[in-house]
Amino acid sequence: MADHRETGVAGEFNLPRRSRFVSLVEMNDGEGALYDPRSGELYAMNSTALDVWAMCDGTHGLEAMVHELRDLYQLDDAASTRQDIEQTIRQFWDSGLLGDEPDGEARQSA
Repeated sequence: MADHRETGVAGEFNLPRRSRFVSLVEMNDGEGALYDPRSGELYAMNSTALDVWAMCDGTHGLEAMVHELRDLYQLDDAASTRQDIEQTIRQFWDSGLLGDEPDGEARQSA
């Protein structure tokens, strides 16, 4: 299985996909947390990070994410938005929250 973290910036942002193991815990205030049962870690997220998380579905690349967040939050600075999204995705990768498998697809063992 490919490890996108080793491919540099282009690979990290190619079409990031949420790990099938990670669960979203939604809060009433528009914020939430991501829970990884493999590590037992709970990661608090603000609403913008959750929007990036939602777009890590294997179909959104970096530029699509920038476009959608700029529209959603009426942001003028594309470069700053891109940098914030890149940082968020790197944190997702570094925390093991992203993976290569489609949602719900179990790994097959021989």
